[in-house]
Amino acid sequence: MSYVEQHDIEPVGKDRGAEQGDVDGPLECSLTLGQVATAARLDVHESQRRGDLPWAFEGERSSVEEDARLPYRDYDERLAKAAAWQSATPAARREAAGRRALITDPRHEIQKSGGIADFWYLDDGDILCDPLLVPAYLRAFDEANKQAGAVRNTKKTEVIFYATRAELTTNSSLWQLEELRRQATLLTPEEANFTLGVAVGGPQAVAEQLQQKVEVVRAMHSKIVICQDVQTENVLSKQSLGIGRINHILRVHGHALLGNPEQIRGFDDIAKTTLDRLFPGLSSNGHEQASLACKVGGLGRQRAVDTALPANLSALILAAPKIRSMAQAAQLAGLIDEQRLQAQLDRKVQAAHTAYLEGLGDLEKRCAETFLQKARAAAEEQWLRYCSGGGSEAVQTPASVALVDDDEVGPSLNLSTNSEDEAPDVEAGGRRLSAPHLQRELSRLFDVTRLRTLQSQLRTECAWEQLDRLKELRHKEVSHKWLWHLDSRKGSVLSEADYIANVQRRLGARIYEGSEQCRICGAVLDPYLEHSETCATAEATKGHYACVRSLVEGLRLADPQVCTEPRGLTNTQTRPADILTTAAVPGRSAALDVCVASPNAAAARGDAAEAAFKRKLRHYRRVIPQLAAAGIAFRPLIWTADARPHPAAVRTLKYAASLAATRSGVQADSSSLLSRWKHEITISILRRRAAMSRAVVPRRNAMAEWLLTGVCEDAPSSETRAMELDVADDREAAFWQARAAE
Repeated sequence: MSYVEQHDIEPVGKDRGAEQGDVDGPLECSLTLGQVATAARLDVHESQRRGDLPWAFEGERSSVEEDARLPYRDYDERLAKAAAWQSATPAARREAAGRRALITDPRHEIQKSGGIADFWYLDDGDILCDPLLVPAYLRAFDEANKQAGAVRNTKKTEVIFYATRAELTTNSSLWQLEELRRQATLLTPEEANFTLGVAVGGPQAVAEQLQQKVEVVRAMHSKIVICQDVQTENVLSKQSLGIGRINHILRVHGHALLGNPEQIRGFDDIAKTTLDRLFPGLSSNGHEQASLACKVGGLGRQRAVDTALPANLSALILAAPKIRSMAQAAQLAGLIDEQRLQAQLDRKVQAAHTAYLEGLGDLEKRCAETFLQKARAAAEEQWLRYCSGGGSEAVQTPASVALVDDDEVGPSLNLSTNSEDEAPDVEAGGRRLSAPHLQRELSRLFDVTRLRTLQSQLRTECAWEQLDRLKELRHKEVSHKWLWHLDSRKGSVLSEADYIANVQRRLGARIYEGSEQCRICGAVLDPYLEHSETCATAEATKGHYACVRSLVEGLRLADPQVCTEPRGLTNTQTRPADILTTAAVPGRSAALDVCVASPNAAAARGDAAEAAFKRKLRHYRRVIPQLAAAGIAFRPLIWTADARPHPAAVRTLKYAASLAATRSGVQADSSSLLSRWKHEITISILRRRAAMSRAVVPRRNAMAEWLLTGVCEDAPSSETRAMELDVADDREAAFWQARAAE
């Protein structure tokens, strides 16, 4: 039981974890339970010194008694010995540890052959204890709880005997099992039990917990459909019902679960079904791309089968120093053989390490080996700092580097909430080394290998447009914020139809089935509507001016006199600029010509942005000298249809954003301003693409409009009434007879 202390509110007990609901709950809980656990240990060890309770390991009892069972008048002498031990050099300590000549402070939490080693996380404790000491420890713990005003939950207290059922029967009276059954739940390691929310025990227990999670996620997926908005449902299903639901299980059992992948494919099947419903037409390649990180062209919808090994390996690497420290403490307490536990831990880590490397390509494998070596060293250093009270701020967090087609992907796929342009990550930590940090880096290397495999598959299928789009999307200057941005108060949000169309295009879905002709030019439409990228010129022009307006809104912060469609800049009738401003080039005015180029165009020549940039310079080569003579710089601002900016556009936006931040009169961050500005430009380009896709498909007839909206432009008349069924059948038969005669 714990209590909530609030102003003018009577303290009320609550039957739940002491860390839940209280502002200072975790700190108060840790301090209180630390005092309770200390009092319980001291009580047991005092009973051991008096001879009322045995020490651990019968064979060492005589040597233990010489050191531990001293008269109370020699207590100060033992404290002096412990103080001398603390001041010894590290070399002397290591040498003494090798001889097992450890000197234990009588107040220390681990006593030599004391038979107790307890480890706590808030109100959850794991106490390694000699079976002969368990009843006495529980009695001492309950007595200490009374002094703190707390009550131990006997139903949630589990005593796990590392023994067989036969051994339990043989030692029933010696271990006082009847008394223990009244105080706790008795289990063996093979039976199902939970530690910090993860099932441990036999494989069946883990499979049952995972299946329960799958059923819960499936039920929640069916509930969030009520929002009736594809973008909202997609974001909710990713952030709230994604891999984070089972990530804690994968960190503990990831490698073991891959031995029977059907156990975790059930979770992935739910996400696949949801994507098929939200974005129809996805192929197997589309689903593979959706599971990749956003920065490499995916949706960031991680699959359990791909996350299991990175999650498990990262947890093992970070936990290994702690486990070794716990093993040393347990050996000092006379409970286990440290070497045997260390060998078992090494085998487990090596098995996960080998399995992870086997799934990587040659280049990623070399990067992973270097990264894992650094990660182990960093984990050791961090644990030593924790133990010495130095914290972990100075521990350098390693980062992995990988290349795809000579383009660097990174330096990190850290999808943290600190960046406005990246997807929020519920587990994203800061710069401190953590399991989420290691998992992200390992998953990133695995993503690069899977990306190479996906590219190879697209080449085999000759899907060149989608292959080019993947390269466009992983450019570092492409904004992916629109994928999860829902709050219209903090930036533009795509309409539902535009969002679906752009996600389908991003993942290479079959958007349109049939053999209909383009409504504009009459060409046969392809299933992916790539034809719209170069055909719908009217919608392309409208989208062009929408992009110009988004640019002007940002430029106006740095140059209030910015104008569009300037005339009279040259002695000809040409209009070489969409925007005239002083905030684009240092020290002079600039004529900016905006262009959105399609990679599918014949003039793209492999790089649509660069080709359009050169084409603009070539087209205005006769008027550029006149502009220069008037002190005006000409600069094309090019984006591709996938919102990848040309380097000149990147430089212009950065300069204008920094200028706007300094001239705004308020404390503004230029990088945040730039991120929001890029988002607005991206939204304009994506709206343009969706409008172009709709422009080429056949127009809906009056009946389709009425079915969708309930409104029909044609006035109702008796001629449009439904005919009798027999008349309709006769007309249909006559129609097919005429077709047969032809």
